[in-house]
Amino acid sequence: MLFSFSNVQAQSIDKLEQFANGALKDALMVPSLTSLDVDWVTGNVNAAKAHYACGMTIPYRLQVSGLTPGNYQVVIGYDTHKSDKHAIDYLTSFDRDTNHDRFPHSPEDVLGQILLGTDLEEVSVVFDDYPLPVPFGLEAGDERTIDGFLYARDVEGYGDFRIYTNGDVPVNATLTFDPGDPLSDVNYATSDYLVVDFTIVDGQSIVVFAWGGNIACEDLWGEGSSAADIQGSPYHMFNSSCINLGGCGSKEVQLSATAVVAYAAPTCELIATDVECFGESTGSLTLIGTENGGSVAPFWIEVYDDTDPFNPVLKYEGATEIDGTFFINGLPAAPYRTLIWNSEQDVAVELAGECLDTIFQAEECTVTITPPAGYDLGCNGTWPTSLTADVLVDCGTDGSTNTTVESDGGVLQAPQGCVQSRLYTFTYTDDCGNTDTKTTTLTMKVDLTAPEITANSDDDLGCNPTDAEIETALGSASATDNCDDPGDITITSRDETGGEPCAMWAVRTFYAEDLCGNIDSAKVRVDWKVDLT
Repeated sequence: MLFSFSNVQAQSIDKLEQFANGALKDALMVPSLTSLDVDWVTGNVNAAKAHYACGMTIPYRLQVSGLTPGNYQVVIGYDTHKSDKHAIDYLTSFDRDTNHDRFPHSPEDVLGQILLGTDLEEVSVVFDDYPLPVPFGLEAGDERTIDGFLYARDVEGYGDFRIYTNGDVPVNATLTFDPGDPLSDVNYATSDYLVVDFTIVDGQSIVVFAWGGNIACEDLWGEGSSAADIQGSPYHMFNSSCINLGGCGSKEVQLSATAVVAYAAPTCELIATDVECFGESTGSLTLIGTENGGSVAPFWIEVYDDTDPFNPVLKYEGATEIDGTFFINGLPAAPYRTLIWNSEQDVAVELAGECLDTIFQAEECTVTITPPAGYDLGCNGTWPTSLTADVLVDCGTDGSTNTTVESDGGVLQAPQGCVQSRLYTFTYTDDCGNTDTKTTTLTMKVDLTAPEITANSDDDLGCNPTDAEIETALGSASATDNCDDPGDITITSRDETGGEPCAMWAVRTFYAEDLCGNIDSAKVRVDWKVDLT
């Protein structure tokens, strides 16, 4: 495409921003990433604001406003080297999510809303994607840069530069690669450039460019040759120049090397000891450092309960070697995870696999006592010294246990009369403090007193009484008892007679027996004379 340029300079580049996807510490510890502190920012971004890794894409955007119909040009520069170390390999799509799986969150959580905070945020927009040009003119060996770009474009599907506008039709644009700074025998080129030529038509006044930069990896360029090995802020993206626009050459953003997680995290093993009793905090963790990892010391070692991600249950600072053993006691049941912090970079890696473990707890148990039914001991018995009850300890899926429990010696209940009661109490408590209490009542009649008999008095019937008169004189008896009703007393009698005609007698002996077998007796004697001569 052939462009002709006017001399209008009222239009301006407003801002060049990069996406700060939040501190790694927050990304690891905030339960919901909706509360993660992410933002589009100008200037320098360090570990307090962002977390990236080699092979990931840094999203960028640039806003131009006040546009009128005409032709414009923006030249975007980016650092590729510092000495023999690589910084940004190539440009790619802003929404490329490669290598986000290194961190415990979804890419969409931290890629950012591209128009948030721009003048196009709340207006109707259209956009188009423009193929990024293949880098060329690179020094010997940098075919790896081209291979990486082609892989991102052709295999992953991320090789476009996007332009948003407020018009009804997309912007007409052409992208050109410029190999940038000249090479010499001593220094590598420090920057490459993307030239964006675009035309504005009626109805278009604002554009937002969106693209990304791939962070160079040591596994591609060799040990000590990636951006992670560059001190300071090697990831520069800047507006080099422009045509027909104001604000040219003054827009630049940098990403600090501290925001790129590059160190090899130590390895460890976390071993949990479970909670034996439901609801208690008797679990423990043993953290064993198995390999130091060759990382930059000192380290901060932190272990977190997933239900409380802000307060570590273990925090050990200043460990220059982590191969050792740490013990954490008094923990409740929960999943636990380990973070190893690199205090120099102020970033951390959540160690996966063996350095995660869960403290489980036993099921909640219920104790149920089934006491024997109460019964009566009868009369004047002996109270048992104790009773035996069945016990069921039910622990759900952990199973159940059947056992027995002895009662206490019983407590005599008041008030006391002929019928007494004794309350026996059963209490069972398992090893975890789960308990149940039941009672059984026994009764017993205590009666050692015989009934009292009421009968006729002895009598002398004189001469020649009739049989009826003798029977009446012997009579019958009644009885009362301290415990039983009169109707419950059994009365029997036995008669004896004797003598001679001038001195006859009869004795009737009455016996009264209560329900407890206590017996009393009484005798009635009748005398008479038989004399018919």
